[in-house]
Amino acid sequence: MVCIEPNEDMRKAGEERLRKYPAFQSIASTAEATSLPDQSVDLITIAQTFHWLDPVATRLECERILKPDGAVLLSWNRQSNKTTFEQKYTALRKQYRIEEPGPKQIDPALIAAFFSPQTAQFNLFPNAQLLDFEGLKGQLLSKSYIPLPGHDLYDDMITELIQLFVANNKNGLVRIEYETLLYWAVGPWKS
Repeated sequence: MVCIEPNEDMRKAGEERLRKYPAFQSIASTAEATSLPDQSVDLITIAQTFHWLDPVATRLECERILKPDGAVLLSWNRQSNKTTFEQKYTALRKQYRIEEPGPKQIDPALIAAFFSPQTAQFNLFPNAQLLDFEGLKGQLLSKSYIPLPGHDLYDDMITELIQLFVANNKNGLVRIEYETLLYWAVGPWKS
């Protein structure tokens, strides 16, 4: 398995977490220019990041590196926001947002254009995360728009996060409900 990650901190975190898997390898590159050999890949998975990519350049790179019968899978976890805890957690993220929202994460028209001329298959299924405080804090800090340590808003944000966790945890865990959305198609990939 090869992970493509242009952000050095994210790549190092992935390498640290996945180092126990001997087949794991990471490369400092982008989805638009992976540096992988032509027709060398069976499956490309793009998770939670499609809205940051150049879809035309990424599609061309997928065509180049995929084997003729290879597959591309796009996936997102979308928070349900059904519980009071989830609504308050979302409000906390909005309150402390230090950047404007990025592009729309899940754009069906852009996804259809990316897979064209194939028609992407689609599936949706529920899942949940059970997080201790450190897991919840890590999830919050992984958002690109959230202040990090050293920022003026960081301490206030973490104080509110602690209060939210204390008020809502059960046996040291909070639960966040998601829907996982999957779009995929199998080659041939040459347009």
